[in-house]
Amino acid sequence: MQRVGRVRGPDIWVFRAREIDEDGVTRRPAIPIGDVEEFPTKSEALTKVEELGLRKQFNASRVVVTMGELVFKFKRESYPSRSGTCSTYNGYLAYVEDRWECTRLSEMVRAPKVIDVWLNDIDSRLTGEPLSRTTRERIKTLMYSMFEAAMGWGFIPKERNPMDWVKVRKGKRAKERLAKLTPEQFQRLIEDMLCPKHVRVMATAATLTGFRISEILGLRWEDSIDFENHKIKALRSVVGPDEEETKTPDSYDEVPMSEYLEKVLLDWKEEEPVINGWVFGSIRTGRPFDAGGLQHDHLRLALRRIGIMDPDTGWHTLRHTYRSFLADLDAPLEVQKTLMRHTNIGQTLKYGKHSRKEQDKRRTAQESVTRMATGTDGH
Repeated sequence: MQRVGRVRGPDIWVFRAREIDEDGVTRRPAIPIGDVEEFPTKSEALTKVEELGLRKQFNASRVVVTMGELVFKFKRESYPSRSGTCSTYNGYLAYVEDRWECTRLSEMVRAPKVIDVWLNDIDSRLTGEPLSRTTRERIKTLMYSMFEAAMGWGFIPKERNPMDWVKVRKGKRAKERLAKLTPEQFQRLIEDMLCPKHVRVMATAATLTGFRISEILGLRWEDSIDFENHKIKALRSVVGPDEEETKTPDSYDEVPMSEYLEKVLLDWKEEEPVINGWVFGSIRTGRPFDAGGLQHDHLRLALRRIGIMDPDTGWHTLRHTYRSFLADLDAPLEVQKTLMRHTNIGQTLKYGKHSRKEQDKRRTAQESVTRMATGTDGH
């Protein structure tokens, strides 16, 4: 916003917005807002700009030339609502911006092979080690979505997406989550007096429902816990200071609540003051506890004391444990999917793999093949 003097009459306020055309030429068109008699201060003139929708109109119509500008617009207009997902996307897009921020989209569209080479050679920004194949695939998928958006916005021709020509060939294998609790380890965890009571109750709820930690923190007494009908529902997620929807629509499904968990929760409600309706509220903040802090300061230490030494274990280990218990009980896959509140069975199969019963079944099958093929007893 600029105040421009005139030979005759009072000064006027002029709104200027930077525009870049497809050839990279920068313009700063001047849009008169009114004179200083109508708007005595700059803030009043800016208020008028907002009323007229000029800033929004400019942002919607500006020509995106570089990948950095596309990233900015994509974040503002096409990002998901969940803050956790946005944070993940930001991590992926940091790699894109490091390499391509000032590169024109037209150049990237014409040279997908250059993108291919770059994507297969990225090293981690944190460790300097090669990225996992899964992370590279997710960066590719996100870039694909951005190019699709750029076509929809008219910034590049509506032709074949350049990411169709990019193939992920390199990358270390993503670390598989193998750590899961046995029933004996779970019992030792919830009896560990060195672990604070609220952490043990949260761990009990997570292991006996398969709820994500964000959903555990989002539980409220008035609408999440139905003692009369013996059900528990994940109606929201709490991630840091943000309260938002659950990860997927299927996550809203209610699940049965065992008598054991009902008793644990009732005892917890009677023993501790209810903080603003939250099942697991902090008296210090009036909000749900911080999952990261509890994981670092208490849960991982407790897991080590029961023999779970993997440094990557934490709250999500309990969700994998829940699915492993279901598999050990030979619960039908469709039942497991429903209780895990997954969108498809493929997701369920990725959780809690290598349960004890599954390992026994594989061993038995292997021995049977050996006996059939060799005519021996397998030795």
